[in-house]
Formats: sequence, C-alpha cells, structure tokens
Amino acid sequence: MEAIDLLGYDKVIIGGSIYAGKIRKPAMRFCSDNLDILKNKKLGLFICGIADGDDARKQLESAFPKELLAVAVAKESFGGECNYDKMNFMERFILKKITGSNVSQSRIAEDNITRFANQMKNA
Repeated sequence: MEAIDLLGYDKVIIGGSIYAGKIRKPAMRFCSDNLDILKNKKLGLFICGIADGDDARKQLESAFPKELLAVAVAKESFGGECNYDKMNFMERFILKKITGSNVSQSRIAEDNITRFANQMKNA
C-alpha cells in the first residue's frame, strides 16, 4: 500500500468493517502508524457492523486507539448487513452463534451516517 501524506489534510475519516468483533487489521495498523499526526487532525471514526446499541458502542471503542477516540470530532457505528447467501459455512456458523439468527439482516443506521457527516462538515 502506498504511503499517504496526511500533512496536507485538515480532516481525516477512518473506518472499517467489524469482523469477528474487531476492525480489520489495515485500519488498525494505519491508526497506529499515524497516531501522532492523526491526533492533530479533525478526525472522524466509524465502524460498520451488525451490532447495535451498547454492543456497537463497545466495538467502536475497542476498534480505535483511545488517544484517537478522545480527540475525534465524530464517532459512529453505521450499522451493517449480513448476507448469508454470500458467506461460507464457517462464517454462517459463527454469525449464527453471535447473532442467534441464520437469516440475512440489514441494519444500516442512516441517522448515524447523517449525524456523522454533519459533524464532520461542521468541524
């Protein structure tokens, strides 16, 4: 992956999908590698995942370094979608254990997305 020069940006948005309870490694690595620069930006952090309520909040809080969560101007869970038809057997098995359901679900949190966009726009 090509290095990104963050010094030319005032605002930075970082997010990713939650898989097995954790954000994808490239997003976490990017945050760790650029922690000092990101702490001085108008920062937005988001996750995408099927969890909602307290579970989504806990996933968001564990997805990013605490130093970035403390300075972020916007933090949200955008919700997510599970399409069982596109999953392999093991993914379906794990998701059924986590969600208690074996039916495809869509929980896109449009209000959260709009709130996040407005917070970043006004930052």
